[in-house]
Amino acid sequence: MRELKTTGSILVEVLLTLLIFTSTSTYLLATAIDSSLLLRMTLNKSTEHNDSLNSARLALTSDPIDQHWDDIAIFGELSLLVTDSQ
Repeated sequence: MRELKTTGSILVEVLLTLLIFTSTSTYLLATAIDSSLLLRMTLNKSTEHNDSLNSARLALTSDPIDQHWDDIAIFGELSLLVTDSQ
């Protein structure tokens, strides 16, 4: 009779251990999934931010006006002036 009572208590202990193991595994799996999603979103936002910064920097370096050498030649050709400094 004594063996039957201890056998049932061992079964309860095993079931509680399995419950704790399952809940802990589920929590760790959910945390890992959330972490990977957070990492992916962070990398996407970082890429978008870098792209917007690069396009803004590129806009600062390129002029919307086309310039040609003909525009500069309005002032005439360059010539040297010799001045007598006496």
